[in-house]
Amino acid sequence: MKTSSTARALAFAALLGLAPGCKSFLDKDPLGTVTQTNLFNDATNAAQAVNAVYDVAGWDQGPKFGVGDFVTVHFEWMFGDVLSDDAEKGSSPSDFTAVSDIKNWSVQTTNAIVASLWTHSFTGVARANTVINNIDAGSIDSSLKNRIKGEALFLRAYFYFNLVKNFGGVPLFEQAVLPTDAANVKRTTIAQTYAFIEKDLKAAAALLPEKGAYSSTDAGRATKGAANGYLARVIMYQLGTDNTNNHTWQEVYDLTSTVISSSQYSLYPNYAAIHQDIGENSSESVFEIQFAASNDSYGPISTGTAN
Repeated sequence: MKTSSTARALAFAALLGLAPGCKSFLDKDPLGTVTQTNLFNDATNAAQAVNAVYDVAGWDQGPKFGVGDFVTVHFEWMFGDVLSDDAEKGSSPSDFTAVSDIKNWSVQTTNAIVASLWTHSFTGVARANTVINNIDAGSIDSSLKNRIKGEALFLRAYFYFNLVKNFGGVPLFEQAVLPTDAANVKRTTIAQTYAFIEKDLKAAAALLPEKGAYSSTDAGRATKGAANGYLARVIMYQLGTDNTNNHTWQEVYDLTSTVISSSQYSLYPNYAAIHQDIGENSSESVFEIQFAASNDSYGPISTGTAN
């Protein structure tokens, strides 16, 4: 018993001796772990960080249960064609009532399709902000740094464009916000949201390379032409709805002319092929979200699924 007590006392003393050094030891960055601080010191990790933003654009993140799962493969159809009377839901009135509610402009807060759009979009914004707010401090090559930041700015604008088209003015996040504080961020006006989108697209256009600068393995990444093209589209939407920002058709003409004169794009010889596999990422494609075959979701043949 005495020996055991002595051993315990020595062990306790040894621990006390180590205690003064604990603080400096625990303050060190964990070895072999990627953190937000060192993420952008490595080119591969930095590319993966912006790839995670593209994942959201491809609806690879977010709710995948119930009707929310259908948003992955039918996003444009639900919020574009059905909502604008260009298409009918089909089936019986009792089938997939969440789409019928969108069609009839009677959406409730429990509508999983609308909730999915909101959740996915702000997930994308949050991931884009992680890249935008941290990449400048990274030690990777400056040209790659500019490209990745431009991609993140473009994608943040892309998500906010989807939000403003469907919800009007929304909260604008440029920095990370704690979940407990998110509800305190005020909703902006439609004009303010559009101005935010325009600022991001202009900054992206200044940083991004042309389409031809990418290799085939990087097909689908944001480009200077995509940023200018989307900026033209954003302005056109305002000209047809809320033009508080006082845009003109001349701006649209100038931006689209810049895209055309870049010699990066041309009409595809076979128009029908644009909508087929052989037309993917064609000479006519300005921005195209990449999808891969998988079995992690369900949906009709040829619609694609989460990437």
